[in-house]
Amino acid sequence: ASTVAVFTYISAKKGLLNTVNTEYHKKVIEKLYALSEELGAECDPFHEGPLSNSGSMDEFLTRLAEQARASKHEILTSRPGERQFGTPATALMAHLLAQAKKFASDPFVPETIRTTVVSYLEGRLSALTAAHEEIAEFFFNRLADSHDWPDLKKSADGLHNMLNTKLYELGFGQSQVDDSANEIRLQIQQYFSEFNPRSTRKNGAQSLRRIERSERGDGKFKPGDKVRVER
Repeated sequence: ASTVAVFTYISAKKGLLNTVNTEYHKKVIEKLYALSEELGAECDPFHEGPLSNSGSMDEFLTRLAEQARASKHEILTSRPGERQFGTPATALMAHLLAQAKKFASDPFVPETIRTTVVSYLEGRLSALTAAHEEIAEFFFNRLADSHDWPDLKKSADGLHNMLNTKLYELGFGQSQVDDSANEIRLQIQQYFSEFNPRSTRKNGAQSLRRIERSERGDGKFKPGDKVRVER
């Protein structure tokens, strides 16, 4: 009776672990699917809005102009060493910061993918911050040094180009963002392929052939030869 009880316990434990494991991987798949879709949207050439690179630039330049108008007197009367007017943040920057914090501790994103994603998000946020600070400093200094208050709308095109150039210098221009996003999606695809039975059988067969060749040393394998499988 005690033996039956032990086997019953072991069977129940295995069933519970299998259920937990299955539910965990379901969560992982759901999370990685959502991440892949979000990254794919960033690569869409028709993707617009405040969370796109172009949308974030427009928002930044609009807020920069608003800040300039509100601080016109302070800007025109300031001295070079006293010009600290701050740098506007954008919805994209807030989104990247929130996502980096979320993924940094997400238990349902595999560690290798999580590390890559957090590095990408933090790098992009750092590049945006640096580019915005440089453009804002240039813009406010130019306003302060000018005798006539310029047309801020006309200034926007030149600043937009400067901002775009700076982001490319820092490695996070739009095409570079697309490349990084696609690299992460390929990493996700590789993770999913490990759960594909056909892929598993194919990889297993390739590993077996490599072991067989290395066992003989001549690249040939004959019936009766021993195969050592290291785990």
